[in-house]
Amino acid sequence: FLVGDPMQSIYLFRQAEVELFESTLRHGFGEGPAPVLLSPIQLQMNFRSRPAVVERLNAIFSRIFAAGFDPERPYCIPFAPSTAASATSEERTQDAGVTVWPLFLPSGAGEREKSAARAAEAQRVLDAIRSHWPSVLAAERANGEFRIAVLVRARSHLAAIAEQLRREAIPFRAVEIENLGQRQEILDLTALVRALLHPMDRIAWLSVLRAPWCGLTLADLHLLCGSDEAEFARSPVLALLRSRMHLLSPEGRLRAGRTAGILEQALAGQRRQISFSRWVERVWITLGGCLATDGAGYQNALAFFSMLEELPPDAAQLESKIEKLFAQPDPRAGERCGVQLMTIHKAKGLGFDVVLVPGLGRKITTGRPPLLRWLERTRPEDGERRREVREFLAAPIGRQGEEGDSIYKWLGRQQQMREEEEAKRLLYVACTRCKSALHLFGTATVKTEHDGRVSIKPAPGSLLQTAWPALEPDFLAAWRQASPPGEPVTGLVPNRTAPARLCLRRLPLQGPPETPLQIPLPPGGEGAAARAADRFVRPERSLEARAFGVAAHALLEELANLAGRDSQPPARGELLGEIQGWGPRARALLRHAGASPAIAERQAARVVRALASALEDDLGWWILGPHAQAHTEISWSSWSGAAGGLKTLRGDRIFHAGAEPGSSGDSHVWIVDYKTSDPGGRGVEAFLEEERSRYMPQLEAYGQALRKAQPQSRPMRLALYFPLPQRLFYWSPVT
Repeated sequence: FLVGDPMQSIYLFRQAEVELFESTLRHGFGEGPAPVLLSPIQLQMNFRSRPAVVERLNAIFSRIFAAGFDPERPYCIPFAPSTAASATSEERTQDAGVTVWPLFLPSGAGEREKSAARAAEAQRVLDAIRSHWPSVLAAERANGEFRIAVLVRARSHLAAIAEQLRREAIPFRAVEIENLGQRQEILDLTALVRALLHPMDRIAWLSVLRAPWCGLTLADLHLLCGSDEAEFARSPVLALLRSRMHLLSPEGRLRAGRTAGILEQALAGQRRQISFSRWVERVWITLGGCLATDGAGYQNALAFFSMLEELPPDAAQLESKIEKLFAQPDPRAGERCGVQLMTIHKAKGLGFDVVLVPGLGRKITTGRPPLLRWLERTRPEDGERRREVREFLAAPIGRQGEEGDSIYKWLGRQQQMREEEEAKRLLYVACTRCKSALHLFGTATVKTEHDGRVSIKPAPGSLLQTAWPALEPDFLAAWRQASPPGEPVTGLVPNRTAPARLCLRRLPLQGPPETPLQIPLPPGGEGAAARAADRFVRPERSLEARAFGVAAHALLEELANLAGRDSQPPARGELLGEIQGWGPRARALLRHAGASPAIAERQAARVVRALASALEDDLGWWILGPHAQAHTEISWSSWSGAAGGLKTLRGDRIFHAGAEPGSSGDSHVWIVDYKTSDPGGRGVEAFLEEERSRYMPQLEAYGQALRKAQPQSRPMRLALYFPLPQRLFYWSPVT
């Protein structure tokens, strides 16, 4: 029994040959005189998408895919229409399931116009997300699920969209999409590392003084560096701070004086530090770096410090290491509700309520011609078309790097045709991920001919060119509506954009920040301001313990989402069997948290063991299971004055249940915090008592924050749960 969908074959770059599917279908499985012949069964029922989506996708892809099988072109997959499983009258009367958002660029547009087009498209993506946002909020209130996915062909196509969402304070998850080096908090941290290591790295020092924790104006920076006078060009910036600080503005003197004092103390105590990473992290905290970033930025900073653990105290490998790290997902964005950004390849096999596919008009840049082109293919054997033979063809590039002989060119054309067919399947995978609504965004080029006729064309090599047989009518209708005959041409993306307004973001000298910030609770349970002081405590075996905790918490959150479903929750044994295959996921999370390959390999099995231990424990199963008003990884932020600073408290598992562990009902509010440490060589009871005394103030703070954020009369229970030793401590909070 073999199952496959050739319309979803999108791994040509991994040498996946879609022709093998049709060959197996027609000629059987295996080789030799007696292959195993197959009886094909074509499945047509679509259980994911509503009828309006299915019907429109049938109409679109029947124009894009081949009409039937061609033995001379076996890589051209014919289209197989589908039928919606649910086709009630109410669903059929809903709005159209597929919306096309056309944009237009003039022929010969420059980079500035193209940048404006990308910004305009990002704005339209934001408008579409806003139109579905009430459904996200309703699902969050009902502890349900409503996910919006933004799918693109290449990671770079998400840059403008991610920036737009961040500017509008819309949380999103973008796993392995944004490179860490592109985030502002990492740019500031990189500058801090370079400044601490090299006193003459003027660009780094000026970046440190410009960063939000100091925030000097450009005028003050210009005065500090000698107003272009050559005699100051060779002086370290720290020396200029000592000699020229009196020239700065009154506020600039206060800001620069505080920052210079911290940096001087840091440099004086450099040799006393245990590790390079801890030294940089403490300087960053003391400067106020954790107060100057949001929750996602804080997680990115932790990944940056974990990366520094593996580096010597120099900046030689810094850039190459940062290129291999990706920004962490925003902790405010959940996996069940909200916006997710990912590539189409990552989305294969997944489903979402709403799917947005921007960047259809953007093409993928191809590299230089390869030194060797080759093709392995199956073709009918002459004289007996029932049998097929495999052949391998290869040709090298020309002597001077040119296209070479005709065989090299022919092979290039064969590969190009296969890539064009795969683009159709890639678009099909993106469009068929949605349940209720699909939005397609693309920019076409408008060219006015000599006779006055207007032609509209997609960019060669783009997904819009792939979809053009089906989407051309939508673009023509949008153009006619935007530019009625006899009137000046409109509908083009503006070819002039207003210059971006320079905005200096910095921490206030005193009082709360002007903009509320979301900062997760640092390890050790103390607020950001307290962590900057002498109460700063790092966990033992910092890098490995932190990476293990990040991975275990992420997968415990997913376990709670699976086990806590109100409708058809899985059995405990079913989940225990499923998590045995979560080793690769655990390794990926450990690597994402900055762990080395060796640490990730060693700790992945321990993460899975912690999950299994929680499921096997009756109290662990009770915590993860369905409850009224259940939430995972929820947080609150509060400002407690200039002395206390901003604190954000994050609860691992919050729900309503009875008064005792394992009880049902909803009379009490339970706040449970997971602790992934284990006793090691110590006694279990002594270890648990030590952990309880350490984290009890943290849980008390959680309870106080919840009382303020959600006033209610129910009594409360605070609890620490240790999956590995299977122990639960709980108590009533101090009133």
